[in-house]
Amino acid sequence: MVRRWAAGDGWFRRDRFGRIHTPFTSFPRSLRPLLRSHGRAIIGVDVGAMQMVCAYLLAVWWYRDPSVPERMVRATFPESGNPYARRYWNSLKDRAKVPADVRAFLVSCVSGRIYDPAEWGVEGVTRDRLKRTVLVLVMDRNRRRSPLERTIAGRFPGVFRVLRALKRVTPGHARREGRDYSHETHKRVAHLLQNLESNIMHRVLKIVFKERPDAPVWTRHHAIYTVGEDSRRFLREALSRVFADLGVAPSLKDC
Repeated sequence: MVRRWAAGDGWFRRDRFGRIHTPFTSFPRSLRPLLRSHGRAIIGVDVGAMQMVCAYLLAVWWYRDPSVPERMVRATFPESGNPYARRYWNSLKDRAKVPADVRAFLVSCVSGRIYDPAEWGVEGVTRDRLKRTVLVLVMDRNRRRSPLERTIAGRFPGVFRVLRALKRVTPGHARREGRDYSHETHKRVAHLLQNLESNIMHRVLKIVFKERPDAPVWTRHHAIYTVGEDSRRFLREALSRVFADLGVAPSLKDC
């Protein structure tokens, strides 16, 4: 893979949710620190708890605009373009109608405590198990929950109320294109999260391409890579600027 990549035999494609896929994206994580560009180590910046931050932003959008829930429930993603970017970006800045527990959810995300068992009021649970449980609650279909899952969902009810509603099957969208989609509606949350994450990263890349056009850049969903500490500092600044426009200051980690 490295030899083909170095010879220019790579690929660059965008999926319908906006995520960019390249050889770097699929390169094994354990080998990524060994990569070099013209002899220089490839280093990057990762956004901590990005999926949870995006879940918070979806909840903000949901509560902010009365017309949003119906649009989100019926969301479809074309092969090109992004009909949601301009529509929701400005709405995400207004927190007036957002429940207090949703705002508290953001505090947990940006403080790095989002996967801390104490933050959720649970005991005897490892961080890894808690993280898996939270992600299942966010991404998986609606169903009867275990006591641990009910405890977690009850900690930030305003967020999980939105996620459950987005995964609920209604007659208007249970069937689409002549086949039954009812078993796939829970995927809408993952698709919306990926779409929002991609929109954020695309805005970061626009800043980089405009202000540092000569800087080499690679992306891996919610992480962005370059060479040289000075360039990495600029990537952190670009990420901070885009998130500041949304009223969020996420945890940024070197990688």
